[in-house]
Amino acid sequence: MAIQQAHPPSLSSSSSSPSSSSAYSVQHVSPTSPSRPPPPAAATAGALSSPAPATPLPSNLNVKTGLRALSHATRASLRALLLGYSVRSGLSLLLKLVGILTNKKKRNVAAVVEAVRACFTGAPSVRFGLFFGGFAFLWKLTNNLLVLHRRKQDRWNGFISGFVAGAAILVEKPSQRLVLGQQILVRGLQAVFNNLKFRGHFHFAHADSLIFALCTAQVMYSYAMQPSTIPASFYKFIQTTGPISEGSLQLARRATHAQQPLDPDAVFEAVVSHPRGRATMRSLVYAQHFDPATTSAKSMIPCELLHPHVDSCNAQGLSVLWGVFRLIFPVYASLNVVPALAFRLGQLANRPWPMLRRIVFNTTRSSLFLGAYVGAYMRLACVIRDLVNAGWLARDHKYNYWLIGFISSASIFIEDKKRRTELAMYVLPRGVSSVHNLLYNRRLTINVPHFDVLMFSTGMGLIIAFLQTNPDMLGGLVRGMMKEIDRWIEDGEDRVRGGGGGGGGGKSRVAVARGVGAEAGPAGASKVRRA
Repeated sequence: MAIQQAHPPSLSSSSSSPSSSSAYSVQHVSPTSPSRPPPPAAATAGALSSPAPATPLPSNLNVKTGLRALSHATRASLRALLLGYSVRSGLSLLLKLVGILTNKKKRNVAAVVEAVRACFTGAPSVRFGLFFGGFAFLWKLTNNLLVLHRRKQDRWNGFISGFVAGAAILVEKPSQRLVLGQQILVRGLQAVFNNLKFRGHFHFAHADSLIFALCTAQVMYSYAMQPSTIPASFYKFIQTTGPISEGSLQLARRATHAQQPLDPDAVFEAVVSHPRGRATMRSLVYAQHFDPATTSAKSMIPCELLHPHVDSCNAQGLSVLWGVFRLIFPVYASLNVVPALAFRLGQLANRPWPMLRRIVFNTTRSSLFLGAYVGAYMRLACVIRDLVNAGWLARDHKYNYWLIGFISSASIFIEDKKRRTELAMYVLPRGVSSVHNLLYNRRLTINVPHFDVLMFSTGMGLIIAFLQTNPDMLGGLVRGMMKEIDRWIEDGEDRVRGGGGGGGGGKSRVAVARGVGAEAGPAGASKVRRA
């Protein structure tokens, strides 16, 4: 029997849209006779699937249809392997080239050749390609086998196939599995949240901005006071873009945690070895005459230690904003250019100037947002010292660094509304992970073996479930990327189409291999259609 996927069933009958109330049925069509009347349609309901028809159809899974499903999954897997390898290698090369161009000491042909060799022959690119290919194979094979056996397409098919395909993450390193698992689970839960919001069960204005504020506050607190609770690579990134040296941070932790006198030698070293520039005369005089017995030295480190290369706190804040803007601009440019080259090459070729203007505008705005955040954080750290010197605060406290991180997050309103959601989803797992590590250090939580794989599989199960039924419930970035990936790896007629929106199935079409289930049996061909 040939299974033709039209519009998959709505998985919620409570939606007010006309499409969500339509019933779906399976009708037998004989190749030489007119269509028979469809059986009574079942009402759609449930969180993940619609109830089965009153008269379940027999499984259409056999050796021949199974081999066709295997062939289809293999083709998709090979395309996905090449796509994953190319995107990872291309992005790594672009970032390395940006680093070479911005570093005069490395600006030579040998460095470029080495960058090309490392990006296209390195293990990270190969692993990512294998992960991509393995995921596509397990996803397409499992989904097609479920369609053949169950004779219908619903969110259960998507969730099971996505969950099974999540095992491909085992190809990656444990550290990478943890990062991907956190991000993907958050994206899957975002789709669930959007679905509940659409159906009127939940709504909170500016929820994305609040999530961003809470999570960045936790991350910046961990960066300043509890660095062991965030990944070392993420800490290094903040340290690179941030204006406070490691020596000054260590002094701040000692002053706030232990409230003990600071070591004069450590103070002098933090002033003269600041990576942002030479210390001013004011800071050098402070370091040379530092008295560890003074009250101010016990309660906090002054601004002379926070930014010894600049005397003015206001000038330091503006300098930080501009410095972060210049540093991060090439990174954001790469993140905007690579997806355009990989997924929108046709639009870029047909309309180059509008696309380039959009890339430059988005890159500038994102760089300004991050620069404003770091600049505000630095200036507020100086405000805390002004309040202590004025007697409004008794001393510097470790939780002040959480508070100024929360206030600085107001810079997110510089970003576009859609980007705010993506930023919130990016920082949410890092903030939750930091809280978990803090609780684990105090023996209030436990570690679950292979929890990273479980997170990734669950998140991909949710994403694929909504992608194949209600793709509009996914976040814009995830929906766009998954559709483009499906467009590249799928056979021409088997791609996921655009969703019609809402809680119903809309106009989305689910990819099923051409010819899978073509064996007609005595009952003739089977066609899933809208009743």
